[in-house]
Amino acid sequence: INVYNLNLNYSEKLQISTIYPDNRWPLFDLFYKRFECDAEYPSYNDTPYFFFDSCFVSPVIPIIAKHMQSLSSSDPDYSNKCRSFYKDVLESFGFNFNPENYKARKGLFFPEMIKNTDLYIKKASPKLKDRLKELRDKGTKLVVITASHIDYTELLMTYAYGSDWRDYFD
Repeated sequence: INVYNLNLNYSEKLQISTIYPDNRWPLFDLFYKRFECDAEYPSYNDTPYFFFDSCFVSPVIPIIAKHMQSLSSSDPDYSNKCRSFYKDVLESFGFNFNPENYKARKGLFFPEMIKNTDLYIKKASPKLKDRLKELRDKGTKLVVITASHIDYTELLMTYAYGSDWRDYFD
């Protein structure tokens, strides 16, 4: 995971770059490897851990925490209820956000997003489009970086910028 630019002053950036020269926590790869799927845990649904390592999955953390708070730790079945909820959360992510479900129109997320894109995505303003064109005309390289598959990206970008959305980016 990269260290993001947080508007730090020069000495703070220097201190971070001295401690983390590659903008990485030295033990990150070892730590992350511990939680990968392997023979013992062939899928995320089987592993007792899930690494909330992206902005996409991080919002579920408060949901899990709130649910854990609602359970009584004095309940003799507390641990099983926590594990069950955890597995349900992972299964729902797998079911609703599996990229293959976009084309198949399966799950709750993609069909709703396709049907009602206007409820969830804001169209880019003419002012923003003009600014992007201006930046490109001045030689600024503009790119779209996403973890989404191209079909989903196509839906969102076409809705937000129009069918010529690629003209705004390199």
